[in-house]
Amino acid sequence: MKLSTFCSFHLFVFVGFALQCALAESVRSETGFEAEFNAANKLFEEGRFQDAAVFYQKILEERGHSAAVHYNLGNAYYQTGQPGRAVLHYERALLLNPSHAEAKANLEVVRRMSGAREYPKPWSERFFRHVPPGGVAWVGVAAAWVSLVGGWFCVRRGAWQAHGIVAVAMSLPLALACLWLLLSSGGGAWNASRAIVIQEGAVARHAPAKTSREILSLAPGSEIALLFRRTGWAYVLLPDRGRGWLPEETVETIR
Repeated sequence: MKLSTFCSFHLFVFVGFALQCALAESVRSETGFEAEFNAANKLFEEGRFQDAAVFYQKILEERGHSAAVHYNLGNAYYQTGQPGRAVLHYERALLLNPSHAEAKANLEVVRRMSGAREYPKPWSERFFRHVPPGGVAWVGVAAAWVSLVGGWFCVRRGAWQAHGIVAVAMSLPLALACLWLLLSSGGGAWNASRAIVIQEGAVARHAPAKTSREILSLAPGSEIALLFRRTGWAYVLLPDRGRGWLPEETVETIR
């Protein structure tokens, strides 16, 4: 790849990492979390990336999920030459904070560097990458209230009846559209099944056996949709919309 792209990525990693360190106190209020997070950050700053990754993982297991910790863990995995796991944790950071600009930038660069492929996302999942579901919910609630008030004026005689009809005509479709968006959003089956190829040399096969015919080779960081697991194998939807079997240890769900 071009040197400029390589340098840009490192700029994102270290500048973004510094921002996460500066914002550590805003992530959680617990003193124990802050101390552990800062200790892991210090290991990263010292170039002890593997130790930092272990510490970040420990924080997630003991303290719960945090977009800042997942993002820094993704950076640590990238520095240790594990692009698949880096992508996984950038995706988890974005799941918790869809507006995380550094995670978005690093995710794009790492995928491009590793040659990872993405599964074609449903339109609703692409939509909610740019518009938070909470915002849609608030708009829907406001539109529903306007519709109810407009309906009350509609049943009354007088000058306000026409205004009520207009209010219902404008707000009811908006409220229904917001409801439909939320019901069809990525928070359903698609988001629950999203998974990332985390290991090198992952090959999708026609059947759950190493001797079965190969279907598609997947670079680490490639996105798939997990359908079900069976005795050490995962049956998945592939980026080319085909289906195949991958060794279970080569994939991990984002959720």
